Amino acid sequence: MKYLLALLITLPSLTFAQRNWDAIEVKVNKVSDNISYLVGSGGNIGVIHGNDGVLIIDDQFAPLSEKIKQAVKTLSSEDIKYVLNTHYHGDHSGGNENFKNDGAIIVAQDMVRQRLSTTFTNEVFGREMPAKPDSYLPTITFSKDMTFHFNDEEMKFVHSPSAHTDGDAIIHFKTSNIIHAGDCFVRYGYPYIDISAGGSIDGMIDAQRMLLKIADAETKIIPGHGELASIKEVQELLEMLLETKKIVSDAKDSGESLGALVDRKPFAKFHEDWSGSFIDSDLFVKLIYESL
Repeated sequence: MKYLLALLITLPSLTFAQRNWDAIEVKVNKVSDNISYLVGSGGNIGVIHGNDGVLIIDDQFAPLSEKIKQAVKTLSSEDIKYVLNTHYHGDHSGGNENFKNDGAIIVAQDMVRQRLSTTFTNEVFGREMPAKPDSYLPTITFSKDMTFHFNDEEMKFVHSPSAHTDGDAIIHFKTSNIIHAGDCFVRYGYPYIDISAGGSIDGMIDAQRMLLKIADAETKIIPGHGELASIKEVQELLEMLLETKKIVSDAKDSGESLGALVDRKPFAKFHEDWSGSFIDSDLFVKLIYESL
């Protein structure tokens, strides 16, 4: 398990080093008159623009900051005043320093700043992880929730504890009935539960229930990765999470070892629809098992 988690952590850094940033195009997808999301490389970037300026949700990787700014300029000539990080992962917060140097205020849940600002030893592969500089860190943080009144929109930032990580934020554009879910809800297959950063299967299940409580049949949901969704896709993810958790929980309670459980392929019925190149069925068994 330690080897597999180390692989998950090291592969993104190798990919980052090898990526051809010049070839990546940042595309604009409009959701409403003043709310859009950008697709480039990394998490979907939410954008709200108007007379008050521009607020973006997540900022992908630092080498893409100029392309992101140019994409935003096609929507508004106003400055980017706020950047909200849905969590600490680099494909969602990697541009913080660039946008902060331009004058934007970075906002995030308390645990995002704590994880980014603290040097720690990663016990998975035994090396020091240096803290980010102040120029990278969120300036404003919140614990449970926060409300922004911006561009005639009431925006609720809600903490979803111990889901994808321990610092996840779900953003509800209450006026427009739109949600940006961060990586609490994704559409690339099995979601990644970052157990090294406080994520858990129970928290992921709670996150889907939170989304379903906030949303209705007309709500447009921007996932952390993937295409625009509705409550139908959230319900499908919730049902899969509940069933896979029960399978693993029953096996663990009966004393079955992780290795034996993986070997008998308990997620075979989910494999075709949910297994992907990032999180496959075997790894998802392990992530659930370790989070229980």
